[in-house]
Amino acid sequence: MATIIEQVTSESGTVSADANTDELNYTVFGTFDRDEVEILVESTAPTVFRGNYLQGYDVKEVEPGDQWEIKVSYGPTPPRETGDDSFSFDTSGGSKHIKTSKETVNSYGTSPPDFENSIGFDGKNIEGVDVVRTVTRGLPTGDYSIAGFEDRIAIERKSVGDFYMSIGAERERFEREMIRLQQMEFSAVVIEGIVEDRPPTVQMGVKSATHTMLSWAVKYGVHFYECHHGRREAELKTFHLLRHFWKQVTEEKKAVLKELLAV
Repeated sequence: MATIIEQVTSESGTVSADANTDELNYTVFGTFDRDEVEILVESTAPTVFRGNYLQGYDVKEVEPGDQWEIKVSYGPTPPRETGDDSFSFDTSGGSKHIKTSKETVNSYGTSPPDFENSIGFDGKNIEGVDVVRTVTRGLPTGDYSIAGFEDRIAIERKSVGDFYMSIGAERERFEREMIRLQQMEFSAVVIEGIVEDRPPTVQMGVKSATHTMLSWAVKYGVHFYECHHGRREAELKTFHLLRHFWKQVTEEKKAVLKELLAV
């Protein structure tokens, strides 16, 4: 299991005439998966540090590959407000590659260069970034899917309390959901916490909940993921599951096209 620790000499900051900035440094051990590293960082690093807001982070892989160094940056610019995700949505049409941002929200240092809103400029080339486009709409089953693949992948996301309710008072309804999820190539239930964190008002025991989860995973082929770092980890895990499915489908299409062209 991957482990994240804050470095002893982590806290550092700079003060300029324009703004104050801060920095935290972390080390992650025990994983070769960059996605897992990002989930740990985003669920561990505070969003506000010494009055500054999280601006982003850099991840550097250290040889032999199962160790990572992370630098988390903080600045005075607060995050933009976003609405709570109370509706199901699915990724619509993959992603769009952009090379410029709408605006530069902040700059650091005494005389920062102006790259004219370029994203990922290394002095010669503009790397840009892939932005996933989403749309809110109803789905036949689950909370999340990929446009055009609603019959192939579905992910259900639940809080710990919702999960206990689903396997308790609403057990019959949720088991019908399991039957629908069983028809998918890939399906999952992502829990925003761990089963051991049972709400005090729930009568069902932790062992019963765990055995139900394991039994249904075998019976219906549905993957269950517990997220030790709560909702943020669940959000990231859901996104990365969809991303990996999309990546695999894309690679399969390329392989088929290559075979056809070779005939």
